[in-house]
Amino acid sequence: MVLVLPGAARAQSLDRPAGGAACLAMAGACVAGAPDPAALWLNPALLPGAVSRLTLGLGVGQQERSVFRLRPVDPWPEARDAHGARPLGHLAVAQPLPWWGERITVALGYRVGLNSGSRYAATHDPPGTPSRKLPRNDPGRYLGTEADLQEHLIYVGLAVRWRFLQLGAALELGHLRLTHQRALWIGEAVDAPRLEEPALDMLATLELTTPSVAPGAVAGVLVTPLQYLAIGVSVRPPVTHHLRGEVSLAAPTGAPAGAKAVSATDGGATLDLRLPLELRGGISAGWPLLRLNVDLLWARWSAADDPGAELDGASIRLASASGGATRHVPLESLPLGVGLRDAISVRAGLASVLPGGFLTLRGGYAYHRGATDPEQPSAVVLDLQRHVMALGVELAVKPLRLALGVSQQFGVPMETGAVEATLHNPLAPAITANVGQGRYTSTATRAVIEVQAGW
Repeated sequence: MVLVLPGAARAQSLDRPAGGAACLAMAGACVAGAPDPAALWLNPALLPGAVSRLTLGLGVGQQERSVFRLRPVDPWPEARDAHGARPLGHLAVAQPLPWWGERITVALGYRVGLNSGSRYAATHDPPGTPSRKLPRNDPGRYLGTEADLQEHLIYVGLAVRWRFLQLGAALELGHLRLTHQRALWIGEAVDAPRLEEPALDMLATLELTTPSVAPGAVAGVLVTPLQYLAIGVSVRPPVTHHLRGEVSLAAPTGAPAGAKAVSATDGGATLDLRLPLELRGGISAGWPLLRLNVDLLWARWSAADDPGAELDGASIRLASASGGATRHVPLESLPLGVGLRDAISVRAGLASVLPGGFLTLRGGYAYHRGATDPEQPSAVVLDLQRHVMALGVELAVKPLRLALGVSQQFGVPMETGAVEATLHNPLAPAITANVGQGRYTSTATRAVIEVQAGW
């Protein structure tokens, strides 16, 4: 969850990757109808019905975004992102225990969770511009210039089956790291006519790399009241990561009124990053050769509550133009400028098993009301309203199953005044400007290839 105003970005949105290739191929409609070991992190109640014992998936996610600033202040109203594609991956093992009729299943798993990145240079800068060079005329610099968010998740799960009821739960251990850059504008009240002047820009870089391991959980239920009907529900409680690291400050090339030079002192940084409560519900209906899945997902991203880092020891020093004493201005906090709302999505998937059972075809569609708040858009994780189309195929040759899933996101363009997206001015907070107004677009592609094995 990092704020940057991009042109073309390659990253993920705020929805984590699907459970596996089958789930991806059905656009994420799998809370009641994708019984494989990767169900461990979406609805562990599905584990007793898994037809395989081991699943290994590798893939890639790439997102392209653009933002055009509707009220530019320089000749380059569009910002461009130079970050590359992001890896996807998961591994899970599920094993029924050899007593009580094998009604108990245990599972272990790992997956890549949130994994987004962005790095900006000014549109007019030459190729190869160092990532830590401040793009002095980038119109999105006050909303961010570089970011990297990486989440890795480990699971230990247990599921029980009794008649038409299946229950499952998994302990989740999440590891998170975050890097974030943002330009600050250093100006006094009398400098108001110089708003957004690049000479008064200071680059603040958060490096929150001290390993943060936070416990979480996933729990679910699957009910099969009829032979060809299944109802699934799962819940993932909110998780808070306590991140620690440092902030580094790059002084501006100019100085505000009354000062002849500006310098800065780096310091420590802490950030409590809250990941949301997630609720999923869905049905799976049909026959063994043709099955329809429909899911609803709600993620309470609004609880993230405009995150910001608390700083320790960071300060700005202003050398007086009249030869007086140097002025020290403590920098006690650094807001990320991220505004989020609750995310809601509706997903539908269809799976058709060809006669003989050796080939399965899948397809899906999903509609997402993204988590990006139009009044304060976050662009490095630009989670816009979007439509998703997905396809997949699976080949079964005992004891192996080879599956491929591909999804394409088509974002709905968002034009916004972004009244809450403002530049951060630590010298005179009241002297600020709206810097987020613009037209935002986003598309994304994800692909996963997966191998499953049974024994």
